[in-house]
Formats: sequence, C-alpha cells, structure tokens
Amino acid sequence: MLTTFGLKFKTTAEMIRELSLAGIIKVNGLGRWHLTEKQRLAMETFKKRENKEKALFPILKRIESIKDQKKRDKALKLLNRLLKLLPEE
Repeated sequence: MLTTFGLKFKTTAEMIRELSLAGIIKVNGLGRWHLTEKQRLAMETFKKRENKEKALFPILKRIESIKDQKKRDKALKLLNRLLKLLPEE
C-alpha cells in the first residue's frame, strides 16, 4: 500500500481492521485476506448495473437533447416501460 498509494502502515492497518469489522473482508486459514461471499455478490450486482447504465447512456443523452418538453416526457415514459420489460441481467 505504501508503494502503490503512498499510505503508511498504520493507515493501511486501520483500513483493513475497519473492513474486517464491517464484514467486507475476512482472513482465511493461511492468513490471506479475501472478500466475503456477500461482498463478492454485491460487487457483481454493481458491475451488472454499471454495464446496463453504460448501455443506456447514449439513449438518455439523445432524450435530453429533445427540446420539446412533451416529446421528452413521452420518450422518458417509453424508456421506463422498456426498462420494466428488460431482464435484470
């Protein structure tokens, strides 16, 4: 951590302790730190949402460029209906 981020040992130890208390990381029998299964699933869900948002960004940008308020509202309603129909994955 010191060479990569410039953090001192004390700061790194405090961060690891806080993450451990929060249940985000745990130590295995060999003394190595790993993400907990719950945190790993949360990270995967976050990545899926992020990919979905990246795919929708061009559409949202085009909707924002519509100058007529009624047409913009209609386009947003259609987008919301589409999002409800699409699967989460």
